Amino acid sequence: MLQQDPGLSFPDLPASDPFYPYANVSVTAGWMQVDGAGAFRPSDAVTTREVHRALVLAIGMGDLAAGADALHLRDGTPIATPKDFGTLLIGMRIGLRYNHRDESLDVGPDDPLPRAEVAWSLFRAATAPPWIHDSLSGYATMTLPNLTKKMQAVVGFAVGYVGYPYVWGGEWYQGAPSGYCCGSQPVGGFDCSGVIWWALKQAVDGWDNTPPRGYAGWSLPQRTSASMASVGRKIHWDEIRPGDLLFYDGNDNGTVDHVDMYVGNGWAIDSGGSNAGVTFTYVSGTWYEDHFVHGRRVIG
Repeated sequence: MLQQDPGLSFPDLPASDPFYPYANVSVTAGWMQVDGAGAFRPSDAVTTREVHRALVLAIGMGDLAAGADALHLRDGTPIATPKDFGTLLIGMRIGLRYNHRDESLDVGPDDPLPRAEVAWSLFRAATAPPWIHDSLSGYATMTLPNLTKKMQAVVGFAVGYVGYPYVWGGEWYQGAPSGYCCGSQPVGGFDCSGVIWWALKQAVDGWDNTPPRGYAGWSLPQRTSASMASVGRKIHWDEIRPGDLLFYDGNDNGTVDHVDMYVGNGWAIDSGGSNAGVTFTYVSGTWYEDHFVHGRRVIG
C-alpha cells in the first residue's frame, strides 16, 4: 500500500484538508508534481499531459513510459523527447483521450481539460484490462535502427506532435506560424495523411504548410492517403525502410484509407481514430501488416 510522506506539506493545501492524503500520496509516488514554490495547486485546471502522467504511472505502466522517454537508436544515439513524452504516448495507446465526433471539442496535450474529459480518462484507467501492459511491452525497450541524419531529424520533429488529437483533414496545430491558413479545421491536430504531410512535405511558394523544423522536406504535393498511394513505385512489406509511407486498406474494400510513416524496427508514426491522435505505433505482425497494401518512398 502506498504511504504518505509525513514531512511533505503544501502551502496551498493544509494537512487538515480531506484531499491532503491523496495529494501527498500522488506527489510522493511521483504521479503528480508541485510547482517551483512547492504548491499543489488544487484549484488549477489540469492538462492532457498531466492527467496521462498521473494515470499511466498510477496503474503501473511507468516502465513502458520510461522506455519511450529513452527513445534511441541501436547504436545508443538518443532521440530528444519532450517532458512527459512517454506517459503521454502510453496514455494515448491505452485510450485515455476521448475522440470527439465534434472535433471542435478536441484538446491538445497542454490544453486545460474540462471535467468530462478528466472523468473519461479516469474511467479508462480504472477499467484497463490486465493484459494491456503486456500487449504494449515493446515500448519498455523502444529502439530504432541506426537512422540517417535526415531520418533522425524527421523522427526528432515528429515526437513533438505525439499526443495531438485526431482531426479529420487536420494538418496544423495550435501555435502554427502566422500566415499559414488552415481552412475549416476546427482545432489543431492531424489525420493520418495530415501528420505525414506536416512532417515530410517541402513548402512551396504561396499558401502551404510552413512547419517550424530544421529541414526543408521533400516533394509530397498529394494530401490524402489515397492520392499519396497512387504515386511512385509500389514497395512491398519486405522492402520497407525508415521514411517510407505505408498504406493500408482497413475496410478490405480495395481502397487505401490509411497511411503512416515507417521509422524502423517495426515502429511507425501514426495518427488514427483508434488512438485518438498522433502516436508511435508498432505495425509489424499486427492489424497494420495484415491490412498493408503497399509502400511508397519519398525520402531518397
